[in-house]
Amino acid sequence: MQHSVDARYRPLQALELSELIARAGAAAKERPSNLETMLQCWAEATARHAPLGKMMALQALFERVKIPKPERFASRSVTPADWFLDAYAAARSLPKGRATRGTYQVYVLLLRGVPGSPDDLGLYVGESHLDGAARLAQHLAGINHARVVQRFGIAALPSFCPQLTKLSRKDSRRLEAELAARLKDVMRRYRLSDVHVQGGH
Repeated sequence: MQHSVDARYRPLQALELSELIARAGAAAKERPSNLETMLQCWAEATARHAPLGKMMALQALFERVKIPKPERFASRSVTPADWFLDAYAAARSLPKGRATRGTYQVYVLLLRGVPGSPDDLGLYVGESHLDGAARLAQHLAGINHARVVQRFGIAALPSFCPQLTKLSRKDSRRLEAELAARLKDVMRRYRLSDVHVQGGH
């Protein structure tokens, strides 16, 4: 199921398909692989109904990604998520509103192997005075961590909600919950359970 996404939330739409594949290939070679960029490339190619050969070339990149602590997983491959672009749009379109200025922010992390769905990708929504990459490192190291992220976290997704920064603690918690609710709505449209969105409280 692919939903129509507003052009404002398709950051790679100006690229040719060959450029998308090249960008995804470069992202796959990073250590760890830049899964956010790879998934954006996949989502854009899917939105254009790219030819099967192009999609297979992109799929092959996901079969040899480098993820943090890969020994936790039976396979290093990652299955791209059809919902990614819709989730991105839902996150980017959440307004900050009249939030009180502070030092907190909302962040989104990518999970692989959410409970009950060992091969699926999922999302974790959190709030902190640190950015998503720093929080992912803490989660994986067992510092102020959520067990689900320590076990299944594979990437930070900094482009999801750059507008939700410089918040008071009260507003970061409110927006964290609102974002999680929006992302669960996206998952339901794809007939996926709420377990695909963790955190948010």
